[in-house]
Amino acid sequence: MLNVNSVHADIVFAKKKKNSILKSLTQAMAKKTGEERWKDLDITKDEVDRIGKALKNEEFRKMFLDYAQEISDPKNREIYEQEIAQMEAERGMDVQFIHPKPGK
Repeated sequence: MLNVNSVHADIVFAKKKKNSILKSLTQAMAKKTGEERWKDLDITKDEVDRIGKALKNEEFRKMFLDYAQEISDPKNREIYEQEIAQMEAERGMDVQFIHPKPGK
């Protein structure tokens, strides 16, 4: 005779095991991908700490989100690039902006 409680317990155990394995794989893949992304970044521990502290500040996060949305507008981005190029030219620097295309 089939014991429904036993089958249910086996299913619950299998789901937990599957979730545990998926979680471990996801974490391992994220870690590797994160290491690859950070590999060439030249940043000090102090800078990482300061960025982390700033991201915990609600006002900073709001301002950062506003900035990100603002420069997502192509018209604003063009204005920013012109202003930055002008300021850098005043310092004797030549600026070239890179605009990568997704998937290339």
